[in-house]
This record gives sequence, C-alpha cells and structure tokens, in this order.
Amino acid sequence: MLAACTALGACTRETGTGSTGSGASASSARTGPAASGGASSSAPAASGSAEPGSAGEEQRIREVFVQYKEAIAKSKGEAAASLVSEKTIAYFEQMRVAALTMPAAEVKQSPLMDRTMILATRARVAKGELARWHGRELFVHAVDQGWVGKEAQRLAPDLITIDGTTASLGLRAGTETVPPSQGFKLYQEAGGWKLDVISVARADSASMKAVQKELAQIDPDPNRALVKLIEMLTGKPVGPEIWEPLERKK
Repeated sequence: MLAACTALGACTRETGTGSTGSGASASSARTGPAASGGASSSAPAASGSAEPGSAGEEQRIREVFVQYKEAIAKSKGEAAASLVSEKTIAYFEQMRVAALTMPAAEVKQSPLMDRTMILATRARVAKGELARWHGRELFVHAVDQGWVGKEAQRLAPDLITIDGTTASLGLRAGTETVPPSQGFKLYQEAGGWKLDVISVARADSASMKAVQKELAQIDPDPNRALVKLIEMLTGKPVGPEIWEPLERKK
C-alpha cells in the first residue's frame, strides 16, 4: 500500500493507487540540487561524519529509502524491518491487535487506512499466527509475502528537509514530484535514520485521497468497496464475517 500505497501495497492493487497518489500530489517543477541523488541502488555510500542538514546527512537519508526499496523488491522482511521506524512497527502492532479484537462497529468507523489494514490482515493471516506475533513479525511477514510497498519501486528520493532528529523526504517519479511535506518522515533512532512508512498515509494526504477515489470507482459505498478490494487481493469471496474480530470476547 503512495499509501497506504507506496508504504503498504497490502492495501491496494499492484496497479492502483500508488502511482495515482504520487501524481496527485506532485508539483510539475523541481527545485534545488537535491533532486538528483539516490535514484538507484548504485548510489555510493556516504563516508565520514556529517552535520545534520549537510549533503552527507541527506545522502544517508536517501540511502535508507533506496535500501528499503531493495528489501521490498526482494521480499526481504527482516531487511525491511531493520530500516523502518519504531512508529511503523507500533502501527503494525496496533493493527494486529485490532484485527484480533476490534468489534465491527468500531472497524467501520475507523480511518480508511486502519479499516483497510484490519480487513486485509483478517483475510490474509491466520488467527493463531496473529495471536503469537507482535507488530514486527506482522510487518516482516507482509514484506516476505510481497504484500507491502511494491508501488515504491517507481519512486526515487528527491528534496529533503531536516529538523533536528526528524527528516522529511520528497519523492519523484519521472517528471513528477512530491514535496517533502507530503512525503515520508524519517527519524533518528538507534542505528541511524529510520523510515516511517505510515507517514504518507495521513487522512488528508493526497495519497489517501487517491485511495478514496479508487475505492469510489469500485463501489460508491466505501465499506462495500473495501470488501470487494479484499476479494481482489485474496482471489476469494469475502463474507460479512470479515468485519468481526477474530477473537471473540468470552
């Protein structure tokens, strides 16, 4: 699934909203020299120390995104997990618990991103595995299965802004760009800069608006559209029980 899309291909069709999301928020003109670095996995590794905001620091941030793309492309969950932020793992933990326990009425009132993640998780992962795992295991499994972020392959890192221990990463695809304010957040954590893949899925972001637009093309009712989307993802019928928690309260 950009989004739910760039970040979480589990939420969308491979040909769908990721590319639409990037185009919808793109500016037709790029500015500054930062647009040139990190477009491929051959980008050279930064060496030595660098002050925050320096070219070396920006290069390290680009490399995190490039390495994440490589891990996603090769369905290497552990490698991808080592590059994402604590916030990303915490979100997957939240969705794991919600898939197990959240009642139907609450799911239907949840933000679109959460609703999609909960339903997709219920449809794709066995209850026993969800009960054993934590958020990191769910993320690793999703990447290993090729459910996450395939749309990111068409994107390259672009302009970067750094504010202390937080960075904002702009994106480009061909001649179109997404400014840093609409792109990914990265945070300095143990081991260096870590990518928050959930940060592009804000409810008011262009990428989520693109998801809403695609769902409206599937069905005018967003919840019916989500069920139909899950059926497309899994290749099998989905009944109304998808809305119910996997673990019933005793």
